[in-house]
Amino acid sequence: ILPDSKADLLLFGNAERAVVEVAHRVAAGEDIKKITDIRGTAYMRQGIPEGWTVLDSSEIDADKSLVHPQTDPYADTSAKDKQGCGDKNNQDKPSKIDPNQGAVQVIDFDHRTKGLKREITVIRLPSFEQVATDRYLYAHTSRVFHLETNPGNARALVQRHGQRDVWLNPPPIPLSMEEFDSVFELPYTRKPHPAYGKLKIPAFDMIRFSINIMRGCFGGCTFCSITEHEGRIIQSRSEDSVIREIETIRDTDEEFKGNISDLGGPTANMYRLQCKDPKIETACRRLSCVYPGICPNLGTDHKPLTKLYRRARKLKGVKRIFIASGLRYDLAVRDPEYIKELVTHHVGGRLKIAPEHTEEDTLSKMMKPGIGAYHQFKKLFDRYSKQAGKEQYLIPYFISSHPGTSDEDMLNLALWLKRNNFKPDQVQAFIPTPLAIASAMYHTELNPLKKITRHSESVKTPRSGQQRKLHKAFLRYHDPENWDVLRKALKQMRRSDLIGSGEECLVPYARAGNAPKIKPSRRNNNDFHHRISVNKAKKYKRK
Repeated sequence: ILPDSKADLLLFGNAERAVVEVAHRVAAGEDIKKITDIRGTAYMRQGIPEGWTVLDSSEIDADKSLVHPQTDPYADTSAKDKQGCGDKNNQDKPSKIDPNQGAVQVIDFDHRTKGLKREITVIRLPSFEQVATDRYLYAHTSRVFHLETNPGNARALVQRHGQRDVWLNPPPIPLSMEEFDSVFELPYTRKPHPAYGKLKIPAFDMIRFSINIMRGCFGGCTFCSITEHEGRIIQSRSEDSVIREIETIRDTDEEFKGNISDLGGPTANMYRLQCKDPKIETACRRLSCVYPGICPNLGTDHKPLTKLYRRARKLKGVKRIFIASGLRYDLAVRDPEYIKELVTHHVGGRLKIAPEHTEEDTLSKMMKPGIGAYHQFKKLFDRYSKQAGKEQYLIPYFISSHPGTSDEDMLNLALWLKRNNFKPDQVQAFIPTPLAIASAMYHTELNPLKKITRHSESVKTPRSGQQRKLHKAFLRYHDPENWDVLRKALKQMRRSDLIGSGEECLVPYARAGNAPKIKPSRRNNNDFHHRISVNKAKKYKRK
């Protein structure tokens, strides 16, 4: 963005604090081109500031000196050229690391030394021109970038673009609860922009009566970039602030009928969950707090969230409060009382959860928990639904064609869906999105979750339209439109035993000859949804 737009300064993430600071400093007469010290900002520059230490991560598998000073292009080397090459005493020696001295130090990233001051240390990434043509360096750059997302220990990043550098400052420090409350309690109109007039906006209708109670995500799912935008450390509003917003909706919106559509955020149940020890949190460099297992230092007490639900339900004029944000069920099972509260009072018949897949090889590339956590949650969900006298269902979401997914993985997922009587209607095929680790996997067919070398293992990645269509067909195995594709694939996979009319079969036999498809009769069709659509058509036709 910066090289193309020629902008002086780029603010990334939510950037509330950065916006205010930039505004005040510019208003005070400071040149915006000299505002280079604000977290959560990026800008273009020439060279490295004096006194900084550079961790050189621009190459991989290279034999580099441990520490070497940045070359002075104007230095007189005539005396050195006359020295004998075989004289060991005359060979270059690594300089000692002293971040306080004026000269810029360049240190091999793979041999970095302890004791460096992070506030004056920058990591040199491979140049734009390099990553554009070298998939190994692209994957390596993605890995380094994601390892520098904890504001407690992140260092600045710099990347060469042509003749200039793009400098990325460390991510912003999370907002305090008081700051977060103040952001959400500004005098918003809670209405679409006037330019839309009376136009109906479905997206607005969906969130009109929803409340955002937190920000950020420590899940680390590789196909998602919420962490890069909102941070891994959860920022939560106070209980009072959330209650005040519900009351504002109740008292000012004439269309409000008493139902809050959601109390959530990026994840439904990460409200006020955080590391038990601030020092550990500051030093941690894990990409996820819940993968491959829940970190023992992570607090998983859902009591503050349960308390918020109960208080919100008691508000005058509030009939129902639903939870529509996706639930992190591997966290929820740590607090059965929360699940009981959720299932008894806040599920509108269906609850969204996202196992994403069933196969371990694929899940490891997603950084998602095994399917066993889903079964554990489902038992509790069914138990508490029965106790509440409610017939409720889980709606699991799955992704097809994710990097690391084979045809066999999708077949096993389809068989799991059939055994559990799931017939997904809307399914998601993986699409690469900016900043996500899985996008780097897709592009490079390498795994940035591990150290990248020229000998790194390849990640099988469904990229052809034909294979992506097949993977999606496995998710919708029940759709007759997909049966021909699945029959052909099953035969190629030597799984013809899954074609037929048996309970274990995935698709039926093909129709004999050129027999026409059997279409349901409109006149005597007993399908409710079909009759509704026919009646609507007649109604519009009469008009």
